Amino acid sequence: MSSTSSTSSTSSSTSSIYSSTSRITGMFSSMDTDSIVKSLCSPEQTKVDKKYQAKTVAQWKDDALTNIQDAVKDFSNTYASVLGTSSMMSSSTYLSFSVKTADTSGAVSITADSTSSASSVSVSVSQIAKNASVTSTKSVSSGTELASSNTTTLGQLAFANKLTFGSDGALSFSINGKAFKFTSDTTLQSMINTVNSDLDAKVTMKYSRLTDKFTITADEGGADSSLSIQNIVGNAFGTDGAFGIAEGSTSNLTTASQSSSSEVTSGTISASSTLEALSSSFTNALTFDSNNQLSFTVNSKTFTFDKTSTLQSMMDTVNSDSTANVTMAYDSSTKKFTITSDTSGKGGTVTIANVSGNAFGANSAFGIAEGTTSGTGLTGSEKGQDAKVTIDGNTVTKDSNAFSIDGLTYNISGTTSSAVQFNITRDYSATSDAVQKMVDALNTLITTVNSYTTAKDYSSDYPALTESQRDEMTTDEITKWETKAKSGILRHDSSLESLVTGITNAFFTSAGGTGKAATAIGISTASYFTSSAGQLTLDTDKLKEALAENPDQVLSIFTGGSSTSVSDQQGVMYKLKSAFSTYLDDSKSTLSSLDTEIDNDDDDLTTLKDKLSDAAEKYYNKFSAMETALSKLTSSSNMLSSLFGTSSS
Repeated sequence: MSSTSSTSSTSSSTSSIYSSTSRITGMFSSMDTDSIVKSLCSPEQTKVDKKYQAKTVAQWKDDALTNIQDAVKDFSNTYASVLGTSSMMSSSTYLSFSVKTADTSGAVSITADSTSSASSVSVSVSQIAKNASVTSTKSVSSGTELASSNTTTLGQLAFANKLTFGSDGALSFSINGKAFKFTSDTTLQSMINTVNSDLDAKVTMKYSRLTDKFTITADEGGADSSLSIQNIVGNAFGTDGAFGIAEGSTSNLTTASQSSSSEVTSGTISASSTLEALSSSFTNALTFDSNNQLSFTVNSKTFTFDKTSTLQSMMDTVNSDSTANVTMAYDSSTKKFTITSDTSGKGGTVTIANVSGNAFGANSAFGIAEGTTSGTGLTGSEKGQDAKVTIDGNTVTKDSNAFSIDGLTYNISGTTSSAVQFNITRDYSATSDAVQKMVDALNTLITTVNSYTTAKDYSSDYPALTESQRDEMTTDEITKWETKAKSGILRHDSSLESLVTGITNAFFTSAGGTGKAATAIGISTASYFTSSAGQLTLDTDKLKEALAENPDQVLSIFTGGSSTSVSDQQGVMYKLKSAFSTYLDDSKSTLSSLDTEIDNDDDDLTTLKDKLSDAAEKYYNKFSAMETALSKLTSSSNMLSSLFGTSSS
């Protein structure tokens, strides 16, 4: 589609052709050469002016039709599309319900969709749904808050129990089986964001400056909602953990774990070193059997390692074994070993027995006694639970406090001491308001179209301005002139008049296979003796009465049939869509023709201006030659006069 910029591209004034500063005219002849050349070029100038005016009018039509086309599309997308923000194609628009209750507690609320029905509902709530969660048992900072900003790094946070890191400067822990690892340079917010965005952990972690506590909540609610936490390296969680949250699960049981009773090494040891090399580094030296091996069982699985095995390979072997089902770790900061069950809560146990060597047992190198450990209590946690609701005597259990049944959506926020009564009734006002909104929008569209088709044509008195005329006028003068000149450019446009006819006929012809028109439900046209003559009007009382008596018929009148149905089977909205489609197809063709016309006018203007310039140049050259001849004649005359004057003296 052409734009106004295409006009400006060829709108450099032709006046420059007659005002070149490089020309010196009329010096000897005293003639107004520019005026004479303009007069001589008048035929060519007229052709340029007419073509420029024709292109201007074509551009005005293009702009006007584009504006109308956009208005039609906007209405269609808003009201005549199932995805429209005020769609009149959806049955829910005509089947609205209101829900009322005398209850003021707010413990339960109900909303109704178009699939519900008028009824009364009794609701009581004995238990709301909860997501499993765990919260720090006490304030975690050494002052009133960890830091003034969540952009503070973990290493800089002021914990009451100092946050410690492993030998590699990192801490790690697992939530719901997903392991996380962070360095001292990680910010608090980055750690929280990483945990919260993980699809395996499925939790939301928060730190509140108000309470100075951490909270971790499962993203899924109900009785099956679970949350398990295990510390791996450092002291983020666990006994004396910096975050104030113990290890375990929200079934109120900790994960079974056994740890060294005290420091078991005399200094920092490397996990990549062999067991033999590390032997003397243990407080109780690590010993081997006659085969230079040590052996032990974890949860009935026996492990045997040579003294040439590295500490890391020993832990990796234990941790990867599905029968043992544990995680073995050495924390260089505490100089202790831990063995933790991979099963959270009551189901997890750790049973250790030494076989040969002294890895475990009394006076063992690892500082962990033989025996069985099961999960113990976890404080600060809240188990997940289902919502328990009784609806009209029927007990319903849901894992969320928001759920839908039979077209009603229930939102639970608390328990009730007695049943709450709700009354669901048809809301005719909502439908009436929606129809009124559409009618108002249609009237705006009709008014816009009529403003073009009925506008008085002033083109004979106010033709489009030529380039030279525009150069001589102010911006305000041009605006006032063109307002008149544009009026009537689409007067009695057949496509636009057909569009208005199609819109009005949609309401005054039999619709949706009902044998009735929209006039039967309150839509008509305003009297021609009023200021809104020709516009649509809505009798809201009549519409509400029709909805109360036969809502299905009202729905059919608006949305019955389809785009391919015969006219009397189509609802009002499909009739409108048909009228819009016909107009948009016509306008698309018209705009395409106008765009071609404007492009051709541009080409013609270029050619005509070139011819005008050539003609002007030809005449200027002739006048220049005349001025040169006169110059020579004048020079000769002066010379003769000079000679004769000298002779006579």
